[in-house]
Amino acid sequence: MHQFRDKADRTWEIALTIGDVKRVKGALAVNLLDPMAIEDGLPLVSRLHLDPILLVDVLFVLLSRQAEAFGLDDAGFADALGPIHAYAAWEAFQEEWVLFSRGLRREAEARAIETNAELVKRQAAMRIEILDKATATVAALVEGSRQAAAEKLDSLARGTSPMCIASPASSGSIPPA
Repeated sequence: MHQFRDKADRTWEIALTIGDVKRVKGALAVNLLDPMAIEDGLPLVSRLHLDPILLVDVLFVLLSRQAEAFGLDDAGFADALGPIHAYAAWEAFQEEWVLFSRGLRREAEARAIETNAELVKRQAAMRIEILDKATATVAALVEGSRQAAAEKLDSLARGTSPMCIASPASSGSIPPA
């Protein structure tokens, strides 16, 4: 059994059973026995991670008895999960899902869930690295543009700009008499 807390500091307990899996499948057509089932181009385990609405729907079905005891319907349950709490719920669910899969001697499914978690962490780290590099590149471009503009303004002020070199005498115009 795994736990997480919501915004109201209520403790929720996830302990997957075959009955839970059956209820989720009946209510949402989501088969927790097959975390690698592809739909919309993604395996279920990835969809649950990337789609917090689907995740909260699955969690509500799993935790509907507890929600009822707390006096919450599905909307109230969703409202009780801010982003930090939803992520904590995801982690608790994921860990319970791994234990459940291993209990059924479904090692490949358990490993798929664990591997997805690692891939998501690596992907997040890569995205942060790319963002940092892009930010540094943009900052360098902005600084280079600022520096070039400052140099141009400085040369204009000193009269050494190619635009300021021409004088009436050198331009072929007739000097005033």
